[in-house]
Amino acid sequence: MIELGLALGAQGQVPGPTRIVLVDDQCEVLRDLRELIGRNSDLVVVAACRCSDGGMAAVQQHRPAVVILDVRLPDRDGIELIRDLVAISEARVIVFTAALPKAQILRALRSGAKAVVFKDQPASMLISCVREVVAAEPCMGHNSVAGHIAPPSLESGYYSMGWQRQRQ
Repeated sequence: MIELGLALGAQGQVPGPTRIVLVDDQCEVLRDLRELIGRNSDLVVVAACRCSDGGMAAVQQHRPAVVILDVRLPDRDGIELIRDLVAISEARVIVFTAALPKAQILRALRSGAKAVVFKDQPASMLISCVREVVAAEPCMGHNSVAGHIAPPSLESGYYSMGWQRQRQ
């Protein structure tokens, strides 16, 4: 796990940039994501992990608002990791992966992921997705998903649950 001790921002802490934990087994992807996210003053990577155990530890330690993870990890099924992350934290999980069949997308969303973004999409799409997930609240519990996946739209470009913006 690579730690970056930066701003606070999870619930119950001093407001600041949206705290993000990254989980991907590829060093290049982690490096590129840190660089991409680092260009946005409202977002901060607090940890970057190459395995599921590191991801779990980072979420417990840093209490991020968002976890961006690849479900294809060498040490564990990423869908199970999503379930565990959702069970121990309030972090919103975004799956960031090369490709997933629709059945796996549904499994990820049913397990608690808020969105699925593919690695071949423009980087701006992932940043938009992070902001949308942080600004929105689910319309339904993640256990009642069947048939309610919002397909990628021209505006968003990623798979997600039906969301509503939080009232401010």
